[in-house]
Amino acid sequence: MFVVVPAPVSSPVSSPALSPVTVPTPVLSPGPSLTGTPPPNTPNTPTCPPTPTFSPTPATLTTPTPATLTTPSPLPPDTTDLVFERAVDTLDDACRERLLRPAAEYDAEILRINSDTRKKQSADNTKYDGLRSRYRSQLARKPQELAAILLMTNTQADNAAARIKSISSRRKTVALGIRRRATEAVNEYRAHRLVSLRSDLEIRLTRKAEDYRLRVQQLESSQARKLQQQKETEALHQQHQARRLQQKEEKEALRQQHQARRLQQKKDKEALRQQHRLVVARLKEILSSLKETKPRYKPAFDTDASFPLQERHQVQPPPVPGPPTTQIGPFCLSPVEAASMRVVQDTHVDNSTPRVLYSDGSLLNSGTLEVSQAFGVVDLTQDNPLTVQGRTDGHASSAKAELMGLLAAVLSAPPEQDIVVKLDNQSVVDQYSRLVKNRRDTLPRKRFRSTYAGIWAVLCQVVESRPGGVEVVWIKGHSNIHGNELADQAAKVAAQSGSVPWMVDLTQQTDITTFAHCYGGIVEIDLRQLLKQQSTIRHHQAWTSQRRVKRAIPDIEDVEWNSTLAYVHDRHAVFTFYSNSKDSHQRTHHIKKLHGMLPTLNSMQARKPNLYPTCVCRRCELEKEDNDHVWKCPSAAETTTEIWKEAMGKINEWGVQATNSYNAARKREYKRAVDRGRQVPRPVPIHWWPPSDADHVRGFSSIGGARAVHSGSPALDRDEKPMWNVSDLLRGITPLSMLTEWSAVFRTPMSIAKTVLHKFVGYLEAQARS
Repeated sequence: MFVVVPAPVSSPVSSPALSPVTVPTPVLSPGPSLTGTPPPNTPNTPTCPPTPTFSPTPATLTTPTPATLTTPSPLPPDTTDLVFERAVDTLDDACRERLLRPAAEYDAEILRINSDTRKKQSADNTKYDGLRSRYRSQLARKPQELAAILLMTNTQADNAAARIKSISSRRKTVALGIRRRATEAVNEYRAHRLVSLRSDLEIRLTRKAEDYRLRVQQLESSQARKLQQQKETEALHQQHQARRLQQKEEKEALRQQHQARRLQQKKDKEALRQQHRLVVARLKEILSSLKETKPRYKPAFDTDASFPLQERHQVQPPPVPGPPTTQIGPFCLSPVEAASMRVVQDTHVDNSTPRVLYSDGSLLNSGTLEVSQAFGVVDLTQDNPLTVQGRTDGHASSAKAELMGLLAAVLSAPPEQDIVVKLDNQSVVDQYSRLVKNRRDTLPRKRFRSTYAGIWAVLCQVVESRPGGVEVVWIKGHSNIHGNELADQAAKVAAQSGSVPWMVDLTQQTDITTFAHCYGGIVEIDLRQLLKQQSTIRHHQAWTSQRRVKRAIPDIEDVEWNSTLAYVHDRHAVFTFYSNSKDSHQRTHHIKKLHGMLPTLNSMQARKPNLYPTCVCRRCELEKEDNDHVWKCPSAAETTTEIWKEAMGKINEWGVQATNSYNAARKREYKRAVDRGRQVPRPVPIHWWPPSDADHVRGFSSIGGARAVHSGSPALDRDEKPMWNVSDLLRGITPLSMLTEWSAVFRTPMSIAKTVLHKFVGYLEAQARS
């Protein structure tokens, strides 16, 4: 720290008769004390006040701690003192900068006063020297008068010099007062700022202590909530165990009942065989007796005799007939649905304006065995809305349901009535224009290879045979259009009804005469597409049955293949045509690593024993180097631990990114639904809660060796024989079981956990590869 201390500087004048005038000049010099010590005053020199140094005592400032806070303060006293000292140093620098300008102005004023004094003294000396010379020349012969005049002249010169010195002293006193007032203003500003700094620091520390107390309370509440969740989980586990025990007892009872039933059936079958043998023996006896004694026209046996087999056949119930069906055009449907269609067909024909029919389809449980597809047709031109609805089967898709609804709408209207069918499926409307309206302009190959080609051919036959016109128009779905909403509700009700599916008689058209069959049903999609699917399935089955695949991938069904294939293709699209030499080599490496076919010393020795006389690992020199030892070598344990900890440190960053993307996607879906006029609840944003180290350990406990890698020391696995190991993650395999555990640990939707796990395994795979 530096202090402004005045130092005397002498400036001589030209006249030897006058005493020198001393002018104070401020000089910067170091000073460790609180107040500067001024130098000794010189004659006729005003004293310049020293600038005090700024060295506060922050040790007296204590950190306020609330009485209710039982945890240590988040900011220790030494840190508090350091913060206060830094703020005071900054304030001292500002005060010194403020004092530089008054000091410079004071120096300039002193120099100006000294210059003016020297000029006036020089002028007076010149003036009185001239007067003395003139008086000496004029009164040379009068010595008494000359002495008197010279005495008077010297007195005037002394008075002028005293007057100049007085004026200079007054001007310096004024400049010194201005300097002193500036210094006092800076000192007052510094004192005020010190009080403000202490107040601000106390407020900030109080807030930090309050925030820390709130965080402690949140942590305690979170721990209590986790404890409650653990208790609830334990209770659910006990309930699940009790339920499993009960199910086991019920299963044992059912098994005993089944064994008793099988034993009874066996006894009944044996009794039936005995009866059958008795009947056969009796018939043989009758036939032999007839051949010997009775004529041929006589009955073969006595009609009054009773046979056990005859009584058994009489008590059997008659066979159950199939559900009754009715034929309406190409449709085969139940009588109830046929009656509802005839009601629409029997309505009054009015061609002044085309009749508008609304049709919609519904597809439920797609991709499961409980899949159901249905359609609904609504006619709003009558006093009461008329509805035709039904189910269909075959190749399940929303286009199939919409197409059946379109065919039902055309058949349900009177043949002479002009109709306009409104659908919310753009693809069906486009296919109607290509395969029905402009069918003659479409190539036969296109007509035959289209999906549901037989139904489109029947629809074209029906449209061309009816006198009334047919127009198909697209409307926007779920836009509060009354007819479309009614048709959608009717289709959903039909899909859940379980009624008899509507069948289409494909023989009522002459365009396509041959259809391919597969597993007892007609192939409704493109035959080439079906053959490609079958070829893909056969290749997949052949691949999964290979021994090397079973050895390298223990459970194929427990692999999240989208992420795994993304690593294989270096994060390019799986079905892309992008390729180059580097990408091809890298993809080959990924595939070999996934199948456990890397060129290790073990495999190379088997191929070329002359070049590779030994297969011992060259890093550890302990075991053979095979595809399993590459990832579990003791020499690479430290590197694996380092890569693992780096990946664990990035989980929070990836989680925040995935959560923000998830919230943004839900917000876009909500906005799109609102723009379409649908009333949907506003999505609640999902927050990312950083998991603790214990949560991380629980998330990857199913992975063998993960606990040891995470802790950097030997540790037991949770499972005795884990399905997956850390080496599988380093090879780029993403287990579904780990995804399920991470979703529970993160307390987030499955998509967020899937994104985080994808980035985690991808980082491990990339770092292990490099």
